[in-house]
Amino acid sequence: MNDLEKMLIRRSKKGDRDAFEVLVLNYMNKIYNIAFGLVGNNEDAKDVVQETFIKVFKNIHTFKGKSQFSTWLYRITVNTSKDLLRNKKYTLPIEELYGEDELGNGNILPQEQIEQLEEREAIFNALKELKEDFSNVIILKDLNGFSYQEIGEILNINIGTVKSRISRGRQQLKTILQEADRKYKQ
Repeated sequence: MNDLEKMLIRRSKKGDRDAFEVLVLNYMNKIYNIAFGLVGNNEDAKDVVQETFIKVFKNIHTFKGKSQFSTWLYRITVNTSKDLLRNKKYTLPIEELYGEDELGNGNILPQEQIEQLEEREAIFNALKELKEDFSNVIILKDLNGFSYQEIGEILNINIGTVKSRISRGRQQLKTILQEADRKYKQ
């Protein structure tokens, strides 16, 4: 945590909304990416981001500085995403799976677009079938690029558990995708 971030946190704890806004802007994209990876669509990800920052603003006084601020923030994001998923059935619209700007993109043949869309949809559906413990670590590692150490801190688990869950989750994901492919070919 750098000096500027420490100062912004200190001022935010005193209720300085401008300092909190600067703090929020520094993390907005990363929080959105984590939320999107976990909830699977743009609108819900935006809701998670908003709810995360409301929780952070209301509870910033509880941040003790024993971990990185980012770790504390990412943990709140993961928990807020879990809460949303528990309370809502969700589906992924086509433009979420395959960006609206890429639909009809002249650089890719229509058949390739369809295949890429089907592949992304299959992966997303397979992730939904995994136990939450496995899908969370895979999303944080493979979609958001966090290190094992960071994932452990965010989820409050040790690195060995992170590695084990990633390995087991990837194996289960592979099995789910292979079974789906077999059913598709029948």
